[in-house]
Amino acid sequence: MNRVRRRTYGATLVEVALAIGIAGVFLAVFVPTFVRELRVRKLDEPVEMLAAMEARVVAHYAESKSARGCLPPASGPVPATPHAQPFTADFSDANPAAMGFRIIGFAPNRPLRFRYSMTPSTEACPAPVGARIELVAEGNLDQDGQHSRFTRALVVDAHRELRALAPLRVERATE
Repeated sequence: MNRVRRRTYGATLVEVALAIGIAGVFLAVFVPTFVRELRVRKLDEPVEMLAAMEARVVAHYAESKSARGCLPPASGPVPATPHAQPFTADFSDANPAAMGFRIIGFAPNRPLRFRYSMTPSTEACPAPVGARIELVAEGNLDQDGQHSRFTRALVVDAHRELRALAPLRVERATE
């Protein structure tokens, strides 16, 4: 008997269901991880920027200590409002809120999601023992009205050195 063999094209229903099941498992495992990684990357910015700001404030104090030992003046917030999407902030001479940042040489050249400010406890020169300066990054990553806040406090110690008062304080990191 001669059987004529027909060629079949396409996939069977079982093969399609199996492919969809495998894709579903893949998405269920990797999409939450990917979303979490994106959120964590957004939170890297304030940690990096506050570390850079701290280094510049400490350098400024050390340089001015031989002359007068002054903390930089209050500055910010720059930008005036935080943005969900990266935004180029104005740290130029045209922005009076950025004066203290210009004095210490802090002017990030990348788009920012957070707003930054620094607030000294005194403007006296030389800064007395116990004088503090607070460095703050504040953002609203998901535009829900709740702000993430990262704070770094520095203090003039008994040896007239500027040092970190406590570890980085984080409030509502993921809102």
